[in-house]
Order: sequence, then structure tokens, then C-alpha cells
Amino acid sequence: LLTIPINVLWAPAQACIERRFGYKQMGILEVVGDVVLYGTAIPLAVTGAGEWSLVAGFFAWQLWLLVGSLVMSGLRPRWEWSAETVRTLSRHGLGFSSSSWITQLGGLVNPIVVGTLVGPAGVGFVAFAQRLVDTIGFAKRGAYRLGMVALSKVPSEDKKRLRYGIEEGSLLQLVVLAVPFAGFALVARWVIPLVFGHQWVGTIPVYSVLAVSAILSGPILIQITLLFTRGKNLEVARAMAVQVAVLAAGAVVLVHYFGILGFGLATLASLVCVLLINRMVRRITDFDYSKLAPFAVALIPLVFAPVVPLVYVPLLAVPLVTVAMVASVRAEGIRIVQLVTTSLRDGRR
Repeated sequence: LLTIPINVLWAPAQACIERRFGYKQMGILEVVGDVVLYGTAIPLAVTGAGEWSLVAGFFAWQLWLLVGSLVMSGLRPRWEWSAETVRTLSRHGLGFSSSSWITQLGGLVNPIVVGTLVGPAGVGFVAFAQRLVDTIGFAKRGAYRLGMVALSKVPSEDKKRLRYGIEEGSLLQLVVLAVPFAGFALVARWVIPLVFGHQWVGTIPVYSVLAVSAILSGPILIQITLLFTRGKNLEVARAMAVQVAVLAAGAVVLVHYFGILGFGLATLASLVCVLLINRMVRRITDFDYSKLAPFAVALIPLVFAPVVPLVYVPLLAVPLVTVAMVASVRAEGIRIVQLVTTSLRDGRR
């Protein structure tokens, strides 16, 4: 609670940095912030500070973000009051925050539904699978932040650029999510017990289903980003409410019959919200997802590698090999690889 004023002050500075695409500076800010957090908390914990070591680390982390953000952005806070600005910010912020609040409610489905029907061990398995998906799917967070900046700079009248942004961003998002998820799936049956312990092997089927859900939701994220940049916050909140409602209702039924795997199936079912989001986005501009289909067909089967017998895993690569034989798809894949490679190289510079 006491760090909220600090957090509020660094937020505009970081927005300024991101708006000019200063992601190298953002990387420095966030990595050094982690160092400050752990560098403060761990020594205090070792010396017996207990839970207060985490509190001190959190304060140090937020103070670094404030000072570092102000220095890198060149902004200096000063007192300013505008009733009209407050009203505008309140209207926009209420809708934006509402969608976040509703999304966070979805986090209660695991402890409440899975915990009630399966028990605390089931909650742990699902939470572990969710953490794996969040960690491996880090590109999702990057796309959201970059998309907010990039799409906000394209005027609504420029339908051609908006369409290109949605189609290109969705394709890139699907590929950069599907490739690491599939790659980890191919070694998950050995890596999870080796690194985390054999007691976590039961989480592998849930991981596979949640990973597929994350891949399919990647293009949806691009559309949500566009809606946010056009001030359609309440519309997004309604779509998120549908998603959470379907997740909760689906989990009650599916977890009862399938155990923790039912949570993953309910997560897949909750993607029905894409129908609402799709309709709202098409009011702004039309787009075509036909380019996504071959890559989805080629890569998604590999995500199920750890849940099929090892002897049948090579069969999961058949769609990939088949799709790669299509010249147009192969050329598109090479273009994506070149684009990602160039972006990474430019980012290091």
C-alpha cells in the first residue's frame, strides 16, 4: 500500500520510454530491478529479517524503478491539476482496469473449483502448469506491450495498415508461442522429473492443453490490444467476463469428470470469447487469418508430444513436414525467421 505513490510516479515515465520504443532501456530497468529486489531481500532473509526482507526488497525495487525511469525518460514530476483530465483518465481507466479485474477473477477458478473437487494437490499441479506456460510464453507479454504502442500510432482511418498490423502481429505471435511450447513439449517427459522432481509428472497433460490454449489466444491478444488503443475498454471487459464465466462453469463440469485435465479443457472452452472480440474488431477494420492455419496445423500437434507414447511422437511431426512441403508456406516461414532474427540483432544494437 505504501509503495503505491512510488508506483504511480514511475508509470508515466515508463510509458514515455515505451512510447518511443525504448525497449533496450526498459530491459535495463527491469533486469536491474530484479537484481535490486533479490540483492536486498536475500541478504536480509539470511540475516534473520524474515518476511520483512521481502518487504524491504519490494520497496528497494520500486524505488529503483522510480529513479531509473525518471532518469531514462527525462521526465520530472510536478504538481498539476486538471479536472477535465481527471475525468478523462477516470473514464478510460475504469474500463481498462475492469477488464484486468475480471481477468484476475479467473485466477480464483483453480483454488476454488479445482481445490474443492480435486484437493490442494490438484491446485498445485494446475498452478505449476500455469507457471510453466507463463514462463515459456513470455513473448505474449512482449507482444501486448509492443502492440499497445505500435497500434496506438496508426490512425483508425488507415485501414490498410491496421489490417496489416493485425494479420502480421497475429502470425508472428502464433509462431513465436508455438515454437517454444512445442520445443519444450518434446523434452518435457524428461526435463520435468529431472529438474522439478517426479512428483510433478502428473502436471504434463495439463501443461499441453494450457499451452495449446495460450497459442490459440495469441492472435486474440493482438485484437484486444487494438481495442484498447481505440478506447473500447468496456467492450473488452464484457468479453473477459464471458471468458471467465465459461472458464468457471466449464471447470465445475469438466474437473468433476476429468480431474485437473478438466481445468485445461475449460480454459480451451473459454476461448469462445474470441467470437465477441472478433466482431468488435471487424467494426474497426477487416482482416484475414488464412495465413495462420498452416502454422497452427503444423506446430500445435507437437505440443502433445509428452502425453502420447514415445513410439508415436514422430507421427506428430507429420503435419509439420507436410505443411513445409508447400512452397508458399515454406517461404512465409523463412520470412518469419529472417524477421525475428533481424529484430533480435537490431535489439542487441
